[in-house]
Amino acid sequence: MPPRALPSALSLVVSLLLLGAAAVGLVEAVAGATGRPYVLLDGPAVAGALSVASWQDAPVVAAAVGAALLGLLLLVALLRRGRPRAVLLPAPGGGTSDDRGVQVAASRRSVERSLAAAARGADGVLGASARAGRRRVVVRAEVGLHDAAALRPRVEDAVRARLDDLGLDGRLRPRVRVEGGAR
Repeated sequence: MPPRALPSALSLVVSLLLLGAAAVGLVEAVAGATGRPYVLLDGPAVAGALSVASWQDAPVVAAAVGAALLGLLLLVALLRRGRPRAVLLPAPGGGTSDDRGVQVAASRRSVERSLAAAARGADGVLGASARAGRRRVVVRAEVGLHDAAALRPRVEDAVRARLDDLGLDGRLRPRVRVEGGAR
C-alpha cells in the first residue's frame, strides 16, 4: 500500500459518510418545507429514541468509542510523514546551502533513477529499481545466470559510488537486494 493511501482511504470513507448524512438532512429538510412528514427518516421516532438514550447505553458508548477511534486513526495517519519529494544535495563547502543561502535539491525520483542506473551498470545485472525514503534507499537488482551472492558486493559498490558522487553517502543508507541468478 502506498504511504499516503491509508489517509486517503480514511478521508474518503469519512467524506462519504458525511455526504450521506448531509444528503439525508437535505432530503428531510425539503420534505419538511413542502409539508411532507418524512421521507427517509421518521423524525419524531428518531428524536424519541435519542431523547431516552443515555451515555451508559451500550450502543451510545460503542458509537462514541468508534468515533473517537476513527478520529485518532485519521489524526495519526495524516500526521505521519510521507516520503520526501526532494532530496537536498550538499553544497560545495558542506551543509545543504552555500554562503548565499542557495539550496540545491534533486527530486526523489531522479535520485532513484540514478541509483537504479548505477546498479544496472554493474556486470551481470539485467535490471534494477530503487526506492528512496528519508534516510534509506532500497535498491533491487535482477541478475541473470550469475551467482546473486557474488554480484551483491559489485552492486553495492556501484550504488555507494553513485551516492558518493551525489554527496549523499552519509545521508542515505543503501540497502541492496540482488534477486535471481543460478540456484
